[in-house]
Amino acid sequence: MSMSEYEMAKAALRRPFDYGQRHPESQWNIDANLGILDWNGIDLDKARKFIAEGIGGCGMTLEQLREIVEGFDARFAEIKKQKEAKA
Repeated sequence: MSMSEYEMAKAALRRPFDYGQRHPESQWNIDANLGILDWNGIDLDKARKFIAEGIGGCGMTLEQLREIVEGFDARFAEIKKQKEAKA
C-alpha cells in the first residue's frame, strides 16, 4: 500500500538533521527505511501560497498542509540553530 503525500511528508520530517550533508547512499538508505523512496518532496513556496489562499493543495488538506509547512519551518530553524552553535 502506498503512502499519501501527507504521510510521506510526515516521514520526511523524521530524517536526521544532517540528512543534507550525508552521502547520497546514506540518504537513500534513510529514505528507504522511511518508505519514501518515491517521494518527490514538497514545494514549500507553493504550499505557503495555498495556505494563504485558505485552500488545500500538494495532495493535502489545508490542515495537513499547515502541519507539514510548520514542521519543515521548525526543522529548518533547528538545523540553523545547530549550525550556529557549531560556528
